[in-house]
Parts: sequence; structure tokens; C-alpha cells
Amino acid sequence: MSRWGWGLLIGFGVLFCLVSLPNHYNFRTYGDTAYYLQMCEFYLKGRLFYGHLTTMTPFADKGINPPTLYVNWSVILAVPFYLLGKSWGLLIFQILCFLVGGVGIYKVVSEWLTSSQATWTLLHYFGMWGLWSAAAFEFHEVAIGVAALPWSLYFFQRGRDLLSLILWMITVGCKEVFSIWGVFLWTGWAWLWRKVPSLRDSALKIAGISFLYAFLLIGVILPLAEKNFKTISRTSFYYAYLAEKHPTEALRRQLQEGWQGMAPPHKPREILLRVLQRPQLIWSLLFESPDVTYFGVKSELHWAVLWSGGWSFYAAPAFLWILLPIYLYKLLAANYFMWGTLHHYGLEFALILPLSVAWVARKSNRSRWLLPAGAILSCIMGLSLLGHRYSKWYEPERHRWYHSKHYCSEYSYARIHEGLQQIPPKASVSAVACLLTHIPMRDKLYHFPAIQDAEYLALLEGSAPCCWPMKKEAYYRFLDSLDTSKEWQKIWHRNLLRIYRRASSSGKTHSYYQGAFTSTLSNTACQ
Repeated sequence: MSRWGWGLLIGFGVLFCLVSLPNHYNFRTYGDTAYYLQMCEFYLKGRLFYGHLTTMTPFADKGINPPTLYVNWSVILAVPFYLLGKSWGLLIFQILCFLVGGVGIYKVVSEWLTSSQATWTLLHYFGMWGLWSAAAFEFHEVAIGVAALPWSLYFFQRGRDLLSLILWMITVGCKEVFSIWGVFLWTGWAWLWRKVPSLRDSALKIAGISFLYAFLLIGVILPLAEKNFKTISRTSFYYAYLAEKHPTEALRRQLQEGWQGMAPPHKPREILLRVLQRPQLIWSLLFESPDVTYFGVKSELHWAVLWSGGWSFYAAPAFLWILLPIYLYKLLAANYFMWGTLHHYGLEFALILPLSVAWVARKSNRSRWLLPAGAILSCIMGLSLLGHRYSKWYEPERHRWYHSKHYCSEYSYARIHEGLQQIPPKASVSAVACLLTHIPMRDKLYHFPAIQDAEYLALLEGSAPCCWPMKKEAYYRFLDSLDTSKEWQKIWHRNLLRIYRRASSSGKTHSYYQGAFTSTLSNTACQ
């Protein structure tokens, strides 16, 4: 790697730390990171088939669970970092994954162009809004795929098929839908290398393996598990509305009511059949939402992709084919988080768009200006999105590493942790989302407002107590009711932190909670 390449790697590594780590210090990491922390804890105990994770079920006391059938076996690779630093370890691991992925991108393009030209592609990659949005959010397993996929492509080009396949399977192990993506990615790659028979055939073999994995996992294993264990798969939860008689009404209902408004489960083949029968509807849903509340979210994604390298698709349409399932996966989901440019849902674009521009430069005599243009436009787009987004739940203080508010919080890290030490290490706990990642993991760590059989409650006060899915007004009424409850005893009330210990051994939920929860669900963040 060139000196400029090393400089970019170190410089952006520091910036990723400035984005990600202060968020955790200031209590801006929530249930998603806790989910993977609990998963790592289960892996350490030898429980590879961990089943239901309590950190992701805030609706558990109402008998409503979010999709629980996730196949994330690649998270095992994060366990050493969990051992070294718990939440901090996972966040550092994610940053390292971004950097390793960048080196992989550089190595792939170095096979096509000169090292100095590959440095422009590295800058393009580091400027992608998908990386910054993911770093500002939480730890997510997709980061492992960001590290593995470029190296899979690199070793593929070097003719080392077995190593390429192993790294691709690590990518697929991050998220089960990546197996479907693999069919498109590797057939697209086969087309790009169609004039090199050995590479073309190797790419088609990996595409076939991805198809087989997708068929067995998504078409057979997950539906059987859903039936036998009465859980909800990702496919049923996010895409079942497409099989309904009136899909736009079903989608609007789910957007407004969340898990309570979801369509009844449908088999994947039923959903696929309806999708093929409704091409006009699918086309519309790629650009529009049936609920005006989310106006502009999907258009923002298309705009960001266009300026970040999507303009290269005109000369390399195979890359649009490669990204087609990502578009469908994101924009057809009954989850507006996935539609736009926030969170970890843009990481696939961060990998593919720089490669698309580099491939066009490889085939063109204009590489002298194509690669710098791609890199500069990517950085401009990323900075532009820091100023304003249509994507919902955009919190500027999470993202703007250059602003003082990013490093400030109404909560004191040291004082909050002083209070959390009052909770015994093995006790069952229910805590609001932004405390979950600060409490040592255990089998029964519940995402409030789920209480279940928790022995302790850990709750925050303040302007943003992260009380979702309860509205803030109802949340504070609930806090007040705890002070007069005979079931709960307050043992800590300092520095905007309240801790309650269950006074009775009945294990029943506090009576106010049952009535309050049913009427106070919110699909927006507590402001």
C-alpha cells in the first residue's frame, strides 16, 4: 500500500473512533448492540443455538416478539473483542472491520489499476455515507461482511477459489439474506469476467453454492423453525404484506402500528409469487411510500447512490444487477429505517459503488479524472447528508464528529455506572435501551418496557430517556407510579438514574404497566 493509502487508513481510522466511541460514552448505543453482546455471551457459554434473546423484545410482556430467527453465526468472530472490552470491544472490532474492508478494496483495484489510482478508490470507499451512518449507530454483524467480501473478491481474482469461498461464506454468515445477494453478486461478477473462462466458471460455482444455501436456509430451515418454535422470521415480518390482497393498505398499517399491525405470516414462495405478479406495484414501492409521513426517504437513497458512484452504472450495468437485491431488500421492507441512508443499511453500497467506478475507469481512458471524481463526489455526498436528511430518526449529535454536541451528554458515564454497580451480577434486569449496553450481559436482561420476571429495573430521567416504544409522557407517569408501588422498592435515585428492586416474590408485572403500555406505543423516538 502506498504512503497515501496508509495515511488514509490511519486518518479515517481515527475519525471512525471519533464518531463511534463518544456515542457509547454518551449513552447513544441501544438495543442492537446489546443483542450482539448477549449473543457473544451465549457463545462463550457454549450455547451456539441460543434461541430467544431478551435484549431485542420490548414487546414481550404483550406477547408480541420481533423477528427472532436471525442466522448470524459469523458473530463468533467478534467474541475475542467482546472478551477484551465488552461494548467497547465490539465497537473497536467494527471499526477494524471497516479498515480491513478498505484494504481489501484497495487490493482488488490494485489488480486492475496502479497503486496511486487504487488510493483514489480507497478515498472513495472511506467517503461513503454508508460507513459513517453505521459507525454513528451501533455495532452490527454486517461489518464483518464489509471486511470479508473485498478479500473474497481479491482471492477470487488471484485464482484461490477455496479461500475466496470461505470468506464469502463468512459474509453470508452475517445475514441470511446475503445468500440471495450472492446469486446476483457472483453472476454479475461472472459477467464482468466472462472473457476469462476460469474466473467466470469459479464465479458461477460460488453463485450456485449461494443459491443452494439460500434455498435450504430461507426456503426450508427457517420456515420449519418458524412453524415448530412459533417464532417470526425476518421474511414474514418485513415482507408478508406483499402477499396480502391490498398490500399498500397492509404496509401503511404496519408502518403506523409496528408489530401490532403486521400482516399474517406467508411462506417465502407465496411472497415471491405475488411479487412477480405485481411488477407495477413493486416499481412504485421502490420510489414511493403509501404513508406521506415518510416522504422523501426513498428518494434520498437514490439521490445518495447516484452522486456516490451510481452514475457509473451507465457504463457498467452489471453493478446495478449486483445491487438489485439490495434495493429490493431495503425498499420493499415494511420498515422505514431500511429505506434511506441511516444506520447500517448502506454498507453494501459502500462496498460496491467504489468498485463500480474503478471498473469503469479500468475500461476507460479517462481514469485520470473518473477516480478522483468518484472519490470527491462520495465525500461531498457524505458531508451533505450530515446537514439534512429525510431519513427518519436522524440525530445530528450522533454523526457530527466535528461538533461539540457530539461529545456532550446530560448523563455522566462515571456516575451512571456507579449506580449500575448496585445491581448484583446475576440478577435479572429490565432496562431502557441506552442502558442495556452498559449492564454486564446475563440470560435475563430485558429491553424495557418488557419486565417479565426482572428483579431490578434500571430507568433514566432527562430530556431523552430512550423510552421507546413508550411515549415520554406515559413513561414518566409510569416512573411516578413506581414510587407508590408496593411491588417495587427504589434503591437508587441520583444523576438521572433510577434503580428499583422487586419487593415481592410474585414475579408479576407492575399493575400500572399493563394499562399504560397498551395505549402508549410510539413508532417515533422519544423527543
